[in-house]
Amino acid sequence: MAMSGITVDDEVGTVFQEMKLRREFRWAIFKIKDNKSVVLDTKATGDQGFTELYASLKESGEPRYALYDVPQELGVRSDKLVFLFWCLDSFSAPQKMIYASTKDTVKQVFTGLGSEILISEDDAGYVQNELIREAKKAE
Repeated sequence: MAMSGITVDDEVGTVFQEMKLRREFRWAIFKIKDNKSVVLDTKATGDQGFTELYASLKESGEPRYALYDVPQELGVRSDKLVFLFWCLDSFSAPQKMIYASTKDTVKQVFTGLGSEILISEDDAGYVQNELIREAKKAE
């Protein structure tokens, strides 16, 4: 349990394993529900990629955690899973604080995942470049 008192739903770990081991979908987004637990918000369907991930994050209007499987087509040697902490400067201080204080607890569920980026700017090009940079650093 996080210092914030928020727990991580079991489904979050299941989604991570599906992405890590079976590459079942390209991305997943997680949110804090009712200030009680981290749950799956949405995940990619079909061939949805970065564009749909970015749109979903923007649409949320709140901080989010996400996993993105950076594809080889973006210049990495093999697909790399990256943890994203979507926390724009424009979000309210209480929202940012609760997500920041829960982040490490969420990451503990993602066993073996070393790549992480904080996104505080609302710029699709910047976000995609950061994802690629982090994935290459992990090679």
